[in-house]
Amino acid sequence: MDHMYIRHSVGSTLFFDSKKHAGTYALEEINDTSHIFTIHEADEALAKLLIENREELNLFVVPNGNPHKKTWYYSTDGLIEYDKAAQQFIIRTDRKLGYDV
Repeated sequence: MDHMYIRHSVGSTLFFDSKKHAGTYALEEINDTSHIFTIHEADEALAKLLIENREELNLFVVPNGNPHKKTWYYSTDGLIEYDKAAQQFIIRTDRKLGYDV
């Protein structure tokens, strides 16, 4: 699975890292710019932190086998939700930018 992480847009604080934190994620492409990220096994503390910072989240995906490529995703409207029963966090993004690092 590709490496995905979420950082704060201002201070670059790391909120979630698929290599360091418990839980898995799924990425669904709706169209070229709209995507849905689902973080499974997300705890309430992470959910609270992400919801409080919903308008300042940057999501990044680095493909396995190509650490020199990165895709940046973000939501201009802070469209996120937490399903406590399913322990899933859903972030809907509407912007995407791929680049070399």
